Amino acid sequence: MTLHKSKGLEFDIVFHLDLYNYIIPIFGAIKGNLALEKEDLNLHYVGITRAKKCCYLVTSTQRYNYQSRQLPAEPSNFLFINELSNYRLNNTI
Repeated sequence: MTLHKSKGLEFDIVFHLDLYNYIIPIFGAIKGNLALEKEDLNLHYVGITRAKKCCYLVTSTQRYNYQSRQLPAEPSNFLFINELSNYRLNNTI
């Protein structure tokens, strides 16, 4: 299910995938487009607030771009907002 379709729903466990830069937030938001950054942050908020019991925030060391080329992945900037890392059970970032 996409983040857009999850709005208004709740689940016991949520897996919030693809949390690396250029995916969420997208390229334009990283380059300073504040409107895109706000939109992506709102979408991220929707994703993490769907969980009733547990939310897994998932990132990776590799990602694919729109041309299906494999690239190194940087963890999403959103993983570091408001000291989020203090709430992680396995803080590997």
